[in-house]
Amino acid sequence: MVWLNKSKEVAGSIGCYSSSLSTAELLADECVLSVLEFGRACRATGCARHFSTGLMTLEENSPKEVWYSATPVDYGIERDLYWSANEDMMFVGTWVCEGDYANLRQAISSAYAELIHFIRQRSYQHIVRMWNYFADINLGEEDNERYKQFCLGRHDAFEQCDYLSYPAATAIGHAGGDVLIYLLAAKNTPLFFENPQQLSAYCYPREYGPRSPSFARAACLKGESALLYLSGTASIKGHQSHYEGDFERQWALTWDNILALLASISNDGDTNSQMMMLKIYLRAPRYLSQAVRLMSHRLQGQVDVLYLQGDVCREELLLEIDGVGVWL
Repeated sequence: MVWLNKSKEVAGSIGCYSSSLSTAELLADECVLSVLEFGRACRATGCARHFSTGLMTLEENSPKEVWYSATPVDYGIERDLYWSANEDMMFVGTWVCEGDYANLRQAISSAYAELIHFIRQRSYQHIVRMWNYFADINLGEEDNERYKQFCLGRHDAFEQCDYLSYPAATAIGHAGGDVLIYLLAAKNTPLFFENPQQLSAYCYPREYGPRSPSFARAACLKGESALLYLSGTASIKGHQSHYEGDFERQWALTWDNILALLASISNDGDTNSQMMMLKIYLRAPRYLSQAVRLMSHRLQGQVDVLYLQGDVCREELLLEIDGVGVWL
């Protein structure tokens, strides 16, 4: 494993980093695709390149997640869809008010279908990476749990739109407000990867809901150098959660899963994977000091890390990690 030094590196046509600059300062740059902000309720901002996530930051300097382009971007707002794009890739998201629908399943299905229709109209027809943030992700019993209903709505839309490739993805419970769904789409066909230590999420057994989660473990676009997108990864081996109640052992298995996935990608394609930024989602703030200690020991300050409070899709899981790297 080689870590990429902190810098505004662009792999292919876009890149990602964290910044403590103000949103206004960041958006003054015509090459910024989007600025993701933490610590505020999940509501539409009225600015095409500014996303308030509903996730709470656990860091004093309130860093933001910044996606940027190698070239100036076009952007706009159409039918409640917030988008920005360069020649190769499009960033688009939407906030969804659940109260406008009969239930969460319908809200998700409608939003996904609209997003897929939008990117296809503009020839960015391949979803590479998706993020999903919504409140009370673990609320509800058995098949009525909100995460399972989310998975049903997502599958409904993929089936309705005849969308056959599952992208890399994250789903996290936020502190309140609307549902936020955003994605990166490309004109070229991505590569998708699975983890040899984990059963593919779309093959999970029935105990995890009426429809298995529809996502790949990682994604990347073809080319000499491009971003590698790691899906949300947790303390799961095969399809089962491990080490309930033990944060450090959950972190160790989560980290082992990430390393196994990156090693598998490198071996399959004779490539080298380098991480640029990681997001650590913690179920409770009390785990922050442990997470910082464990990550600092591994990374030694070489990678941007964002520490966020958010609920993981399984109630027994205490953390989840996703990230962005370079596939060389």
